[in-house]
Amino acid sequence: MSTTVNDDRAPVQAGAALAAASSSAAAADRSFVDYQTRHLLPLVRGITRAGVAAYIAAIAIGLAADVITMSLLWRVIAVAIALGLVMLALERDSAQRGWVLLGFAFLCFYEIGIGVFASVNSLGVAWVLPAFAMMPVVTSPAWMSHRHFALASIVTVVTPFVTFALLHASKIDQYELLTYMFTATITATVIHVFFSRLQHSHFHLERKLREQAHTDDLTGIFVRQRFHELADLAVRRAQHRDEPVSALFIDVDRFKSINDEYGHSVGDAALVLVATALQDRLRPVDVFGRLGGDEFAVVLPNCRAHTAMQVAQRLRAAVAGLDSPAGQLTISVGVAEMRDSANGLIGLLDDADVGLLSAKAGGRNRVELFRVAE
Repeated sequence: MSTTVNDDRAPVQAGAALAAASSSAAAADRSFVDYQTRHLLPLVRGITRAGVAAYIAAIAIGLAADVITMSLLWRVIAVAIALGLVMLALERDSAQRGWVLLGFAFLCFYEIGIGVFASVNSLGVAWVLPAFAMMPVVTSPAWMSHRHFALASIVTVVTPFVTFALLHASKIDQYELLTYMFTATITATVIHVFFSRLQHSHFHLERKLREQAHTDDLTGIFVRQRFHELADLAVRRAQHRDEPVSALFIDVDRFKSINDEYGHSVGDAALVLVATALQDRLRPVDVFGRLGGDEFAVVLPNCRAHTAMQVAQRLRAAVAGLDSPAGQLTISVGVAEMRDSANGLIGLLDDADVGLLSAKAGGRNRVELFRVAE
């Protein structure tokens, strides 16, 4: 990793910022899809279970009422089997990848099944109107996007009219169908839009609460617990890949005297300045957090000690150049690289902390590398 700073880096940084923004937007989209999957898949499974049970009940009632002829019974049974297979596929979809397509398949089979019911009895076609009208309403909350809902609406609207045309329904029946489907589609649209907005609202609220729990409300960087979680993950990944990883332990010099002389509001402003200066000079892959008070830590994946020293010196110089209401600010930094004998993240941070103590003992405003005692 190169830490050279030059005057031509602005275009590169601008491009990196755009790429980071695009990556962040894509990650947010994926995150919302995951959120929808967690909340909608149980709903879809519940709808399919209820739908299969209702269809089987309709077959039983139709046989008991003698409105289904035995010669055509195999058709409704075939549809029931198809619905059951789709339902089982949804139940077994542990990877949660094909549930949208399975949902569409279930809808199409159900629409066909209603049409089969209309054709195998002697009561005419009007009696299945409520069943056709229920489908867009019942399924309206289950679609992940407006596009999915629009496609489903086409299926639920076109299928009944095709069925009525094939069965040579009367004009009165067709007018009734038009009335039913118009009302049902409008109702389904209202439900879908409301449910979709509710999902987006809940998703953003949950994400905001999660971010508040993970970030320090003063500096905006990771709190101690979240830092340890992500830093431990980075260290484990480096160990698994047999890659180097280093850590920085950072302390603001004589911070207590700033609070005592200028007040806590000025001290807080100084911490914000320091945290911003540090974060602006770290890579997106670096894990940066506030451990408490004026102490910060950074884990640098795929970074050896000599490069970590360059990074630390750059951070020290950046803080020293800040224009602060508390006067000149300085930091002391301890640097350590993961050792084979280190106890994971804790061992790495302990080594960096020893380096920090050496930096403070050496006069502060300096960087010290942890060295194994001989």
